Amino acid sequence: ITMALPLFKAVPLNTVLEDDATLGDSNSMSMKERRSVPTNQLESVNRNSRYCKYTNSMIDCDYNWEEQNVPLRAKQDEEKIFIKRLHHLTLDYSGFCDLELYSVADAQLKAQPSTSCSSMRVSLRNVTLDFLGDPVTDLYALNSKVREVSLKSVKEQLRIIGSSIRVFKVDEVRGDVFVKVHNTTITHLERLHIKEYAKLLLLDSVIDKVPAGALVLSSSGN
Repeated sequence: ITMALPLFKAVPLNTVLEDDATLGDSNSMSMKERRSVPTNQLESVNRNSRYCKYTNSMIDCDYNWEEQNVPLRAKQDEEKIFIKRLHHLTLDYSGFCDLELYSVADAQLKAQPSTSCSSMRVSLRNVTLDFLGDPVTDLYALNSKVREVSLKSVKEQLRIIGSSIRVFKVDEVRGDVFVKVHNTTITHLERLHIKEYAKLLLLDSVIDKVPAGALVLSSSGN
């Protein structure tokens, strides 16, 4: 394990950035009204949505805090999806291979994993998420809160910065992957096994509970 002094000061969790200060207009539905609408009747994330634009195989959606509850359920494995400034997002694993979330107040996973992706990448910035698990293979989290991370393996990257994770489990990290955890609080480290040439960097982080055998460093990189 490589230990180092802190290099930066993290932004407080779920801080609303300056360009996120604008709320929806007075004609927008209230939170209570939006949550009362069945999920299958809500406008889903897709390239034809009035909040989204489609360029270079990427769906870029900016809800500007106007919509309260939006589902991501359509199968769009070949495309990158970028979603920002949204109150509530319902995720379906079959809806993405490469997902980036920015300033999402509440994201929840509602469907069982089913995907044809060879790898599944997730990037979180200023996001609150209930659960993230297999088949996700790569994770980047900045200034975010995740109730549980449970991954079978990491393919390219695992970087967590200025974040809070209640339960953290990664069955194994192999190959030339560099796991970086900076200025982060993990309540319960259930499992993290570093193997082969993989490396682990813990920088100014707190892990409250580490059961015996939960952290294993058997790689030549540490």
